[in-house]
Amino acid sequence: MFGIQKAIGAFLDFPGIIIAVLLLGALWAKRHRKPKGGYLFCALLLYLLSSGWFLDLLPRFSPPSPPLSPPEAIVVLGGGTEYNPETRELFLSPVSLSRVYRAFLLYQETGLPILVSGGRLTKNQERPEAEIAWEVLETLGVPSQDVILEARSRTTWENARYSTAILKSLGIRSFYLVSSEVHLPRALFAFRQWYPEATIIPCPAHFLNPRMLFPVERYLPKREVLCAFGSVIHEGIGYLLYFLKSWFPLGE
Repeated sequence: MFGIQKAIGAFLDFPGIIIAVLLLGALWAKRHRKPKGGYLFCALLLYLLSSGWFLDLLPRFSPPSPPLSPPEAIVVLGGGTEYNPETRELFLSPVSLSRVYRAFLLYQETGLPILVSGGRLTKNQERPEAEIAWEVLETLGVPSQDVILEARSRTTWENARYSTAILKSLGIRSFYLVSSEVHLPRALFAFRQWYPEATIIPCPAHFLNPRMLFPVERYLPKREVLCAFGSVIHEGIGYLLYFLKSWFPLGE
C-alpha cells in the first residue's frame, strides 16, 4: 500500500506529472489515429533521466589507491553562494556546505591545513566565497592558522590555477581534493594540467545520486535525479571544453 502511495505521489509531482500528461497525450493520439511516437519517446526519455536506477548505470568514482606520498593539505573547491535578501548577507549554497563539511571531517582525521578556493563571481559580490567558507570552518572549530584562502578564482580552471600556485609556493606536492562527486573528474583534469607532478587524492562530497529511503523510489521519477542528470551534462560539456583548453598554453 505504501509503495502505491509513493507511485501515485511521484506522478502527481514534477517531473512525474509531465510524464503522465505525455502518456495521456499518446492515448489521445491513438484514439484519434494520430502519430503517438513523439509522446511516447518524450515520456520515456524524461522517465529515464529522472529515475535513480538509470542514474546508477553511470560510472562512479572508485576508491583511490594509496597515495605515493602522504597528503600534506586539503583543498576544497567552492560550489557557489546564495543571497538572503532579508539580511543582505551571502551564505554558502548546500553544495558548498557539503564540500566544506567533508573537508572538515578530513581535517578531524588528519589535522592537515585546509586550502579553501573560491572568489567573487561578480564585481558586485561583497565577499569572496573562500572567506565565507573560512568562517564556517572557524565555527566548526578549525583554527584560523590552519586555513589558507584562495579568493581570486571564479571557475574550476582558475581554482586549479591559483590553488596550485599557492601549493607550489608552500612546497606541498600531495593533497586531498574535495569537491562534489560529479565535479571531481573535471576538477582533477584541471589540477593535473596545472600541477602534473603532484599526487592528488580525490575526495567526493555531495554524491551524485540522492539517497533513496525506499527501494521503490529508485524506479519512480524524481526531480532530484533529473537535476543530477543536468549536472552530469553540465560537467560533461565542461570537461570537453577543458580538454580543448589544455591544447593551448596555460598562461593564456
